Parts: sequence; structure tokens; C-alpha cells
Amino acid sequence: MKPLSELLLELSKAHGPSGWEDEIREIIISQIKNDVKEIKIDKLGNLYVNIKGKKSKNKILVSAHMDEVGFIIKHVEPEGFLRFEILGSIDPRVILGQRILLKGNKAIIGIVGTTPPHVLSKEEAKSPANLNELYIDIGATSKQDCDKLGINIGTTGTFQEQGIKITDNSIAISKALDNRSGCAAALKVIESMIKNKPESDVTFVFTVQEEVGLRGASVITNEINPDVAIILENTVAADTPGVLPKDHITKIGKGPGIRVMDATMITQRKIFEHIKRTAEINKIPHQIQLMPKGGTDAGRIHLTNKGLPTGVIATPCRYLHSPSLLLNIQDLKNVIKLTELTIRSIKNKEQFTFNENNQNE
Repeated sequence: MKPLSELLLELSKAHGPSGWEDEIREIIISQIKNDVKEIKIDKLGNLYVNIKGKKSKNKILVSAHMDEVGFIIKHVEPEGFLRFEILGSIDPRVILGQRILLKGNKAIIGIVGTTPPHVLSKEEAKSPANLNELYIDIGATSKQDCDKLGINIGTTGTFQEQGIKITDNSIAISKALDNRSGCAAALKVIESMIKNKPESDVTFVFTVQEEVGLRGASVITNEINPDVAIILENTVAADTPGVLPKDHITKIGKGPGIRVMDATMITQRKIFEHIKRTAEINKIPHQIQLMPKGGTDAGRIHLTNKGLPTGVIATPCRYLHSPSLLLNIQDLKNVIKLTELTIRSIKNKEQFTFNENNQNE
């Protein structure tokens, strides 16, 4: 398997908006196909990778979503301008003037445009552009031009990859680090568990359509019936100018975020404490994350199988859902370490259940 930085580069450059995760899935399979026998793809496109444990008494799910936020063409104007909807949540403030890579017959670069400020009235200029006013300009002069390029209703796009940057102090900058960092982390845990089998059966699932409502995750426990789940994500680091310390959520360089709550889930107490204790025992830097907005695949997964203990281990990242995200590679390495040690320290599925003997533990 490629080194972590190279793996992150390849995954982040690939085109994978919600519902079009094919390139990501192909990269993941290419890294493991020679070493893993049990690989499966379901009807939605979720990818399952099963690692058989030594004792196979417990079933552990580790999940990371493959998709990134993106764009989908909804109308082609006679002059060749493209109207679009967004796939996922993207702040309109970061879209205007950005280069968009569209997947037609070949890769086509367009620019997000709107009415030029030079022709706006003073009142109009005071209002920020909204999504309904924006369009993508690929330089076409007619709808026929777009047809020839394979650009039509349903064509998808992403922010153009400007080239990943990894600096000497381990700072990575790229598009789609949400959640290609989680995918890279999962692959590295797989690599370790191929070399040294875990006690339990572990199924790694790379999910689809997380950014549009956690959809792929809704079906995966039907397939594998796990006892406990760990979600690998990328999360908000709001440690930037203008944000009060109480609102930072996480900070880059301070270790993985262990989620206690978000808008879709209050983490089951026993799995939360297990992950936290694993970090403390092994002296892995970490942060307790409480995020009142947003969610992860855990929001769907923890409500399946009559209730599934589900934890989230996340890599802090600045500027989510934008053309350029920023994270610390050392944080990602610690996500990998914490995830593996958490998996290997799960001895009995009963340790995450509530009963009269352990309810206050």
C-alpha cells in the first residue's frame, strides 16, 4: 500500500461527489485487492472489506464515507451557460469565481460566475450573490457546444484540484479531505490488520452519499449485523481568527476529535468512554468534540440493529466544504493509531451494553 501522504493525495484528487463515488472505490480496491479476499459492493455502491479475526466472537464495523460535496447541472441555457444545484452543503460565499471540474466526455473546467458588479446598482451590490443567481461558464457559446462535450442535465462537478500541498510541518492542503482523510485512515488500519489479525471480525465499509443525508450508511448494518461501530470522519476545526475559543470545536495539531455529541447523535456513553480511555492509556493526544450542528454516518448507523453503540474518531480540518481544506498529517496518524488500538481493545460486545450490573460503570 502507498505511504499515507501519497494515498491522501491520490484519494483527494479523484472525482467523487455524492452518487458518483466510482473513482474513489476503484482506488481503494486497487490498494487492497491483492491482500484481502472478502470485498463486496452493494446495490447503492457501498464498499465492504472484511478482515477475519482470530476468534471471530465480535463483529466490529469501521466506516468512512467516500463522497465529497459537489455540483450537478440542472439546466443548460441556449447560450451555453450552466445552471446547477449543489450536492451537499456549500456556503455560497466560497463558490463565486471558483474553478469547477465537470465530468463530460472528458474533464472540462468551468468558472462559477454571476452578474458582474460593474453593472449592478448600488442597492444590488450590497446583497451577496445567492445560489439561484450563479452559473458555470465553460466558454461554450451554445447548448449544442455543451452537448458535444457531454455536458448536460445530470453532469456532475467538483471543485478543481489545485494540487495537494504537504509542508515540512505536516500541513496538508487540498480539496475533498472531507472525507478522503477518513478513507486513507481506514486503509492504513486495514493494512495493519492484514499483517497482524485482530481478535474480532472487522468489516470496513466505505459509504456513499453521506453529504446528501447519510444515505449509504442507512443500509450497511443490514448486510453485516455488527455489535459495535466506529466512524472515521473529518471534522470542523474553527480555530481561526474571529472565532471565540469556546466555538473552536477542535483545533488542528491537537489530536483526533472524539465526538461526544452532534446534531444527529449523542454518543452512547460506554463506547465514548472506551475510545477516550484508549487514547489516555496510550498517551494519544485527543480532543473531546461537541458539535451542535452537522452530523456523520453515525447519525444513521447508531439507530439501526435495535440500537448500535457507535463512536466517531475524526481528523480536525479547517475550511470544510470549500475548494481548499487544511489538516495536520500528525492528527491523521493519531486517528489511525487510536482507531487500531480501540479495535484491538474490544474484547467483549457486552462491555457496551447497559444492564443492572454495569449501568453506572
